[in-house]
Amino acid sequence: MTDRHRRRAAERALGVALALTIALAVAACRSESNPARAPGAAAAEFFPLVKGARWVYKLDLIVTSTEIEVVAKGQTDIDGLTGGAFVMDERTVGKNFGMAPVGPTAYVAEDGFLARYTGMDYTQPDHLKMLGAEDPTRVIPLGATPGSEWTNETRLMQQPEGGGGLIKWTGRTRHADAVTVPAGTFRDVILVETEYWDPSIDADRPLISYQDWYARGVGLLHSVTKNAHEGGKRMAEQTLESYEFPPLEARAP
Repeated sequence: MTDRHRRRAAERALGVALALTIALAVAACRSESNPARAPGAAAAEFFPLVKGARWVYKLDLIVTSTEIEVVAKGQTDIDGLTGGAFVMDERTVGKNFGMAPVGPTAYVAEDGFLARYTGMDYTQPDHLKMLGAEDPTRVIPLGATPGSEWTNETRLMQQPEGGGGLIKWTGRTRHADAVTVPAGTFRDVILVETEYWDPSIDADRPLISYQDWYARGVGLLHSVTKNAHEGGKRMAEQTLESYEFPPLEARAP
């Protein structure tokens, strides 16, 4: 090989290395770019309620795991719930392991919180009915900032003939560092910690604790459920794999 050929070979190798370096830099920049957010005013919320939005999570149940899909159906009338609520349906994508094929949850704004109802079911494909008297459970303060604390009690599935129960909740919001999940890296994040108490079992200690990380304009990123009554043993973990929001012009009123 002549000196001229050696120089050309070296220049080609240098060009390939430079191109690879540029490509890696561009990919890194893309990975660090701002992740997609909900459209319109919902972009400012840690729990955006956008009709047609979709989230896919990996659900780790310790002994096994599956995927769940959460789809926002929008404002819906519900038998037994005055004024209706914003409904999201949770479906198991993989094996359901005995879980219901569809789990509806209804969200309302009440007493300065986004709160949820879970004691309901479909009597027809598009017809929801409450299964008993229930108070909404607080999910996250409206306009959440770190440093909030709360305590409240809720009724769950009470019937005229009796049954159901009274549940106590404690909760707080905390500052959170950036969170990386398969769906991306998110920097505008808040941590919500809540505890579930059943005074009929133990009035001094909670039974279950939850840690939920939310990204502004995206929603729930990561959730860890622990058995607080048995030393904090992990029971379940949920991680965001992907999500999408419809554009403003695509959403029905």
